[in-house]
Amino acid sequence: MRSLLVLPEPPLPEGGASGRCALALIRGLREHGVDLRVLAARQEWAVPGDPPDGIEVVDLEPEPAGLWPRLLSLTRPLGGLARSELAERVRAAAAEADVVHLEEIPTAALGRDLSQPVVAHLHYLVRRDRPFGAPWRREFRHVLGPASGLQSVQHRLIEFLLGNKDARMVEVHKQDPAAFAALNE
Repeated sequence: MRSLLVLPEPPLPEGGASGRCALALIRGLREHGVDLRVLAARQEWAVPGDPPDGIEVVDLEPEPAGLWPRLLSLTRPLGGLARSELAERVRAAAAEADVVHLEEIPTAALGRDLSQPVVAHLHYLVRRDRPFGAPWRREFRHVLGPASGLQSVQHRLIEFLLGNKDARMVEVHKQDPAAFAALNE
């Protein structure tokens, strides 16, 4: 099986937990015989350092200042990578893959236009003081509590990506045309 793994930042052995987990995932997939190609975005805030061999790093320029990029970031807050050079590289690499594995929420929008099967691996925080529930179930939303402004739109987008698309949840955002349009896509 040929697989493409897309990471929002280069995995570094001396980096944070997400980088070390990504390296373990890569090692495990390769040890189980998966023909794996790895693309990682390096944004301006990324931890400096070089990842191990076999990981292609795409250096990304920050989005230009101005009204249009700002509007795009408001309507698609998690779509920054989908508007970057990484998106073009992912589309080209996906043509040679049997499955595309998108790691973490920032990469999820990269799978929108791909014809190959896409797996999005999303992480969520578990609190020990109250049950969170699985993120694909309704009780997950109730534990998050109310949110306002942009955060509320981001929560809705994440819920919709997870398959919990409820038309009643979109109606709340009618007063914000950009958010309403993004949620109705």
